[in-house]
Amino acid sequence: MELVKLTHENIDKEHICCAISNNKDIQVISKKNWLKDRLDEGLVFLKGNVRGKHYNFQTTEEAIRKASRNA
Repeated sequence: MELVKLTHENIDKEHICCAISNNKDIQVISKKNWLKDRLDEGLVFLKGNVRGKHYNFQTTEEAIRKASRNA
């Protein structure tokens, strides 16, 4: 399964889950703005390139540690 890293550039185009899918809904806008703030703080949001609830949160430190183990 391909993993997609959520970024400021793709957050409005990527399907996160069915609860965060309508970009015109004020609650969805609020959730995506909250996620954007967390991305600025170093959150790494990876999701499977599929429809549904397939995602994984990591802090920057966790992502670096994991990447260094797999190198």
